[in-house]
Amino acid sequence: LLLENEERRPRAFVAPRWRLVADERAAIDAVLSDAAVDPGAIVLVGSGPEEAGTPGPLVPCAVESDRPERVALHCEAAFAGWAVLLDSMAAGWSATVDGQPAQVVLAEALVRAVRVGPGAHQVVFTNQTPGLWLGASVSLAGWLGCGLLVLSLWWRRTRARLTSAP
Repeated sequence: LLLENEERRPRAFVAPRWRLVADERAAIDAVLSDAAVDPGAIVLVGSGPEEAGTPGPLVPCAVESDRPERVALHCEAAFAGWAVLLDSMAAGWSATVDGQPAQVVLAEALVRAVRVGPGAHQVVFTNQTPGLWLGASVSLAGWLGCGLLVLSLWWRRTRARLTSAP
């Protein structure tokens, strides 16, 4: 007999209520607190009014595209809230909502979220690894240096053979 966990949140959803805390430590404390948990509320790291939102349940979002560097969601909600993707937050993530840049914030001390208004929205999270191009450039320069060193040694050896031949 299989049982479905009814309290499990979907991978992506719009949260109708939220609570803002000052930093990651406060977010961890809020998520782990023994206080009664509101299943329609999330904890965000940021500034502004401490609590806000409207009554109602979480609204699931459809995951339209799921690649390691790009996740596209389709979210529909009758209220403004936060579109949350239950994938870990890391440096390099950016987002657009309906093609417009949106600020990505830390939610639930672990995952990422963006603000959305009421209605249907296309939310796209993309990742650009910080330092990727610098690392690739340094690596390329190193390989070119090694290639030039090998070519130089080969040229010296060839020249030495040509000058020492009778």
